[in-house]
Amino acid sequence: LGGVAEGTRPRLTPMHITYSPNVFVPLSTACTEACAYCVFRFSNREHPVLPPEIVLRTLDQACRAGCTEALFTHGQDPDHHPQVRSRLHAWGFQDMTTYLIWACEEALKRGLLPHVNPGVVNAHQLLRLKEVIASAGLMLETTAELPAHQASPSKTPAVRLSMLALAGRLRIPFTTGLLIGIGETWEDRVHALLEVRRLHESYGHIQEIILQPVVPSR
Repeated sequence: LGGVAEGTRPRLTPMHITYSPNVFVPLSTACTEACAYCVFRFSNREHPVLPPEIVLRTLDQACRAGCTEALFTHGQDPDHHPQVRSRLHAWGFQDMTTYLIWACEEALKRGLLPHVNPGVVNAHQLLRLKEVIASAGLMLETTAELPAHQASPSKTPAVRLSMLALAGRLRIPFTTGLLIGIGETWEDRVHALLEVRRLHESYGHIQEIILQPVVPSR
């Protein structure tokens, strides 16, 4: 709204709410990392990869329910696990990125906008995904070095910030955010938000910032 004359800006109140009905499609719960607070990693050890027929059935149900967006996720580098690789190959997919692209294409065929959270990926993978997505996301979580991330190399702040900057250079609309309650301080939270602002001022690609509280599992 910068540059808009005072008095002509749209007036938003707490009663002014917009939303996009979406369906959550976790393609895999396999992950090479082990964050101390995670309850998602291998939450389904018997079936760590969602079969194609389940993906298609879920997308069809989402269409009938009036959804407009499909959120696809998987763990960090899931196809490093032999069981995941063997299943993907059996279904005719070279790797998880190829499977994710297929799922996005199926969503587009049904009029659903694909949003992907693929973890930390390289420029080649992100360029491939750019052709079939409406947006992407990666939680920054924090810019502090915390014990909760000791077994998670991709959670190194410099790695996460580099991924956010890469998305900006590729002009991909991006969602990011902070986790609240993983051992960070108030100062850490402020620093992380300032880093997100810095990246958005450089590239203009941050479409959403999520503040997600973490409740330890009992």
